[in-house]
Amino acid sequence: MSATIDIYQRTWFNAIKFTVKVFVLFLGAPYLFFSFLAFLLVTLDDSPSYRAYTGDLLACIFSLVGLLCIMLVTAYVFRFNKRNYNALREAFILEGRFAPQMELCPVGYGGYLGLDTQNGTLVYFCNINNRQKLLSRDMLVVGFTNTSWRQCELRGQKLTIYTNDPMLPYVNIQHRRAPVLYERICAMQRLDFSYDVNFPGWIDFQAKQVAEELNLNLITVKS
Repeated sequence: MSATIDIYQRTWFNAIKFTVKVFVLFLGAPYLFFSFLAFLLVTLDDSPSYRAYTGDLLACIFSLVGLLCIMLVTAYVFRFNKRNYNALREAFILEGRFAPQMELCPVGYGGYLGLDTQNGTLVYFCNINNRQKLLSRDMLVVGFTNTSWRQCELRGQKLTIYTNDPMLPYVNIQHRRAPVLYERICAMQRLDFSYDVNFPGWIDFQAKQVAEELNLNLITVKS
């Protein structure tokens, strides 16, 4: 399947949804955890000066249930993304075309960038979730040869690759090892490589096979 999406589009509504998700994960979960502990201690308090109420027990149960729901949903989303990323990566690895010596994949599967300095190829893919869905099946997959990108840029731990495609002017990934990969890409750019196939086209073909199997949407970039 394929979908046409403007991957650079940002809206206030989606920004609010993203903020809510971050709030629930990084503030809601700790709050429920400490609330559960507090109400649990109150409920178990057998001091003669205090009598536990039904409300305390219910609050303890609700806090635990809420915390477990957040943990289960987070684990499910993490597993869902991991399955998709592993399937795509395995489909692309082939001796003589793409056998990455270095790979970047941020925690939470916020993207993937693999570099093969022997064959002069790069593979980038990420989950595009502009609508901030709980589970997004929209995947952007791009294969690069040594001549299908024009420059790369490093700012802190964020690596940006500028392409020769006006519909996809750049892709980026943030990772603590980005500076090392940046140096390797720059060194590889000075080398000459020959390719037995249209590598970007081959990556696209392989991605379509995986997308059909896992019911993913390959993104057609909107100009």
